[in-house]
Amino acid sequence: PMSESTPTSASAIDRDNPWPGLATFTEEQRAYFHGRDEEILDLTQLAERRPLVVLFGQSGLGKSSILQAGVFPRLRTDGFCPVYMRLDHSEGAPSPTEQIKSLVRTETAKAGTWTKPGSAQPGESLWEFFHHRDDRLLDRDGLGVVPVLVFDQFEELFTLGAARGERRERAVAFMSELAELVENRPSAKLVARLDQSSEEMDAFDFGRTDYRVIISLREDFLPDLESLKTIMPALMQKRMRLARMTGKQALEAVLKPGAGLVTEEVARAIVEFVAGARGGSVERLAELDVEPALLSVICRELNERRRALGQTQITADLVSGNRREILTDFYE
Repeated sequence: PMSESTPTSASAIDRDNPWPGLATFTEEQRAYFHGRDEEILDLTQLAERRPLVVLFGQSGLGKSSILQAGVFPRLRTDGFCPVYMRLDHSEGAPSPTEQIKSLVRTETAKAGTWTKPGSAQPGESLWEFFHHRDDRLLDRDGLGVVPVLVFDQFEELFTLGAARGERRERAVAFMSELAELVENRPSAKLVARLDQSSEEMDAFDFGRTDYRVIISLREDFLPDLESLKTIMPALMQKRMRLARMTGKQALEAVLKPGAGLVTEEVARAIVEFVAGARGGSVERLAELDVEPALLSVICRELNERRRALGQTQITADLVSGNRREILTDFYE
């Protein structure tokens, strides 16, 4: 739901229960999110420097977790204000533009204050909303803060775009409005209106680019995204493909949050089990291919068993004896 800044699947995470299974890591749970440092750093740097960044990858690789638990805290430290969005496309929901503006108001109010409150007009486009002259977002120290619009599960717009009637029209209209913002190109309709009124022309600062956009979507929808390249050329410039974890990254994702709950030897056995590999060397570990969602599910199930047995640690026999059972239990 739009009113929530985190997905509804957020599960209780603490030191005794540090793996969320299939749920997404939230920003509050960042202390338990490990193994993706390199990707987080790359994505943060791209997002800070470029008007638009596209993050794509298969389902189950943790795109939402990387954004919320990894990139968001770094952006905040660097003077940016992430605004997480998963648009509500249900019948009767406000238009995507109105949803975005409302979320931007809520999130930026936590980060600072706008210098010209009241500039925004009802029904205005995203380009207008972000281009009011002299209306800037400043933090408590008077330093500028840059809003970052983060669209998670953007593919939902394409599944709607394939629908018929009003919902399709709404999706198509929104895409072109987002393109105007990303490319800093006011619509022809707005330009015609401004030509009639010099006062309105002065109300906007056409050179402003103090906002960023991140689009995250499933890899199989990349062709749909590319079909927008004529209206949004920036789509083709900066992208990041998320791959599965290496064994080394996976080991970090087990050991660091599970400090005290699992030894390195057992953590290694868990990673090899998830990757479908038999015991190997450290070099071998770097070559393993691990699916983060499966890793998290198995760690969570093993931890549930440890707790049920009243043990202080996940032991090797819990891992070796229960390969098939773990997944069967989880699916049930």
